Amino acid sequence: ALTADRFADRARLYVSQDDYISLVGRNSSNMLMLNMLTSQSPAGASQIQQALQGAEQFEDCGDYTWVTFDLSFLLLDKGGNVRPVSAMPIDSTYIIELPIPESMKDCDEFAITVKDGEGLMTPAKVEISGGVFKMEINALDSYTLMGFVSQNGDKAGGTSLWVVLLFIVGALLLAGAATIFYLFVLRKPAKKNEEEAAVVVTAPQEDGNDIFSGRSDLPPTDGE
Repeated sequence: ALTADRFADRARLYVSQDDYISLVGRNSSNMLMLNMLTSQSPAGASQIQQALQGAEQFEDCGDYTWVTFDLSFLLLDKGGNVRPVSAMPIDSTYIIELPIPESMKDCDEFAITVKDGEGLMTPAKVEISGGVFKMEINALDSYTLMGFVSQNGDKAGGTSLWVVLLFIVGALLLAGAATIFYLFVLRKPAKKNEEEAAVVVTAPQEDGNDIFSGRSDLPPTDGE
């Protein structure tokens, strides 16, 4: 799972110098912090479906999942006390980098949306690099990250391409094992002519039968 330490190590907040000063003060010892919490009012399935209507870039996507989170700023003073930022700069832009949740690690496309009244705005695609997505925002609000599992790529008719490959490899291994079984077990040895028989070393006998003719002692093949 993504622990708090790992999350903090990968999360980033970028603000301009002017905005930073307006938030913490020019001579302040306060430190600006980004606060991210799982929302207590997550987006519902009907809101997600409504937001996706008309979003052509996601029409070919398959299954999807989502998570809603709330962003805010906190101030940390030199005494270790934390308090929320009450006054926000006007017309400011922030760049935020956040790691994707562990529940979305198998998704191959991502989008972000934000509340719009009682609904959600049309999702905007976000790129993932090293398990982190970046977004540029102008307000700290409740955002919903969506992860899509593409119907294309390594999927074939709903079955993973890796599963298909495993079936093919398994079939080839079984065919090889059958060939070895036929050559060394089922097929009788060819009759030798008299000249060859004169120089053949007699094999040890067991219960009156040649112990090498049946070849029942062959080790198992690696194809299983």
